[in-house]
Amino acid sequence: MSPLLQIIYYFLSFIIGMVIGGIIVYLLYKKQIKTFQKQFEMANKEQIKNMLSVFGKKPSEEQVNRIVQSMKKEPKKPKRKK
Repeated sequence: MSPLLQIIYYFLSFIIGMVIGGIIVYLLYKKQIKTFQKQFEMANKEQIKNMLSVFGKKPSEEQVNRIVQSMKKEPKKPKRKK
């Protein structure tokens, strides 16, 4: 095997290894995020009522529903003006 073919072979092996490693890391990271989300579930209405009452507020059902809906929505990043 010529030296040029060896270099090409090693380079392609390296690139293929990087792609396979990247896919494996992505899948493991995705699985880790899902287990993390299951571990820390969103607060329910009862917990929100308790938190508001601890702060000295008498929560209405409308306030609690608004907070629950805002927690369900994904936070949108504000666009920065330059």
